[in-house]
Amino acid sequence: MLGARIKAARLEMGLSQEELAQGLLSRSYICELERNKRRPSLATIGALAERLGKPLDYFLETEQQAIEARASLRIDQAYSLVGIGDRAGARKALREAQLVHKQLSVALRARYHDLYSWLEQEDGHAFTAVNHALLAESLYEELNLPLKQWYSLQAGAHASYLANLNAQAIELGQRAFAIISRLPEQEHEKRLTLNLLGNAYLGLGKAKLAEEHYNAALACRDENDLDTIIRLYHGKSICAEEQGNLDESLLWAEEASFLAKDRRDNELRAQCEISRGLCLIRLNRQEEATWVFREQLAKTTISPRLVALGLTDYLLTLADQEDYPEELCRSLEERLHSVISEVDLGDDYLTLKCSWAIAKNTLRATAPQRIRPVIEDFAARFHRLLHHRHSADVLEYGAKLLEAHGDIAGALALLKAAVSLK
Repeated sequence: MLGARIKAARLEMGLSQEELAQGLLSRSYICELERNKRRPSLATIGALAERLGKPLDYFLETEQQAIEARASLRIDQAYSLVGIGDRAGARKALREAQLVHKQLSVALRARYHDLYSWLEQEDGHAFTAVNHALLAESLYEELNLPLKQWYSLQAGAHASYLANLNAQAIELGQRAFAIISRLPEQEHEKRLTLNLLGNAYLGLGKAKLAEEHYNAALACRDENDLDTIIRLYHGKSICAEEQGNLDESLLWAEEASFLAKDRRDNELRAQCEISRGLCLIRLNRQEEATWVFREQLAKTTISPRLVALGLTDYLLTLADQEDYPEELCRSLEERLHSVISEVDLGDDYLTLKCSWAIAKNTLRATAPQRIRPVIEDFAARFHRLLHHRHSADVLEYGAKLLEAHGDIAGALALLKAAVSLK
């Protein structure tokens, strides 16, 4: 029995119950353990084993119990290491558990896949992140833990969305929503899933469906998650803009900015203000927009990545304006060149988007015969990154330029290619 083994090891070390307990447990707890009146956790057994100079296996009755105990400690350790930002250490701890993966209980395997999915997502490995999330979800279903099932599916959908696999994100998100809808008290989780579904539909260019999901998310009874509400307003602003409702788009952007102004999240505040500035440009209120952008991009509290993204979106939007502010765009191009030359953006898509923003403005003054090769090159590069909407946008812009130069056949060819991507 466990109690007898603890007592024998204590006496072998020449320790009293009080000495064994010191700084770890109470003497009375040790007494109850030795009399088998308590069932200690694996962490407690591990701590006692270390103090008594014995391997953990010594206190466990079977080989299977020992395997489970060691793996459980490693998985617990991995979760703790993630909590302090040591992803490499967490992976190392999980590798030890992986060696005996098939011998573990359903609950331990579920926790293993859950954490491994998160690590893979953080490292940008969407496919393996989704695979582990689905394995975790099926194990949680076996354990009849629907909230855990929802979490795993939500994680898989989020990883898919970040990798621009929007159709897959929608499929997983719908499965997650079906589960969370059966748990009436989980309004916060329901809102998160609806927001993610809205984002994925928006990524596919389905603004009407995205707006429906954002509205459903706002209807959830969860008034405490202001950051998600701000993001929902931001999403509704984009939906309105894509449906041609520019005044409504500005209204939602202003609502998001107003709510975000007192938030601690500097990045979220800046994103909302940048979005408001883009709305002002589309409404031909460039002077106001320029003031907004200069104020936001001058701040030192936002990341170079967000500065680059703000400059990029500003340039892309200005290039579409009939009253093209050439001098302003040249200064913005120089600023963007400076940012991307000093900082590793760590994102192939964002790097390409920055390059396209500069090229899009340069193409206005490019000879007609050189426009189409540049357009087709950028469209192909966006396509390789699975950003088909951006590829189509590039082709449509090229068609607009070729039409202005009288190359109707070239413009039609680019438009045909753009339509095939939608």
